[in-house]
Amino acid sequence: MSNLSQCPPRAVIDELTRRRLSHQPGEPLAQAPQSIEQAFSWQQVVAAQMASVGKPIQGWKCALPTEGRWGLAPIFQLQTSACCQIPAHQVSALVEPEYAWCLTRDLLPQEQPLDAATVRDSMQCRLALEILADRFQPGADIDYYSRLADGLLNHSVWVGPPLDDTPAHLPLSWRSAETEHNAVGAHPAGDPFAPVEWLVAVLDQRKMALFAGQVIITGSLDGVWRLPVNQPIKIQYDMMARVEVEFTPLVELV
Repeated sequence: MSNLSQCPPRAVIDELTRRRLSHQPGEPLAQAPQSIEQAFSWQQVVAAQMASVGKPIQGWKCALPTEGRWGLAPIFQLQTSACCQIPAHQVSALVEPEYAWCLTRDLLPQEQPLDAATVRDSMQCRLALEILADRFQPGADIDYYSRLADGLLNHSVWVGPPLDDTPAHLPLSWRSAETEHNAVGAHPAGDPFAPVEWLVAVLDQRKMALFAGQVIITGSLDGVWRLPVNQPIKIQYDMMARVEVEFTPLVELV
């Protein structure tokens, strides 16, 4: 690993952290990471700074690697209230319907890789909505490694009720006072749990732990939903779960 990876530029790390805390987008980075490992290491320095101000990692978003790219980023905020807060500059809520695998116990680095059964037995699946936010200015040409260092658009995750099943295909819908959307959702990995196993292996190789209470999301079941704000939204995952949430733009999340 290069010296750049071990010692990322302080000004860039401070800027990435500031955007996380202020919920305000900025220009392309003054210096960009040059590899996945560098981007991941910068990501983790930002995570350390977030933890130092009382915002530790609450979970991970992940996807199976494709074309030499990782879909891997920390989640710093979980929400459970029916009033779900989003950044003030957003005119609509950018939401991805997902499964959230919630850890019921710690998974610590092991000398031997954890087997799939142990990993699965350590988690309970829940309905989840990933809340997206771009921390780069609209229209900016941003490279993949900068996106990875910044956390791949993740703003927070709303965690809903437990699910008895996690089908790769299922009917999904959302409804507001004026609009209704119906779709047949499809998990991008085919197996909704496969990215969890990949994530656990990646973190274990780096001697990084997962902790009880954290959540792992593994990809949208129906792309990005643009949902209206300041009004109730009814969301349904087939017959497994129905929830009602309201998205409210606020500057500071609590």
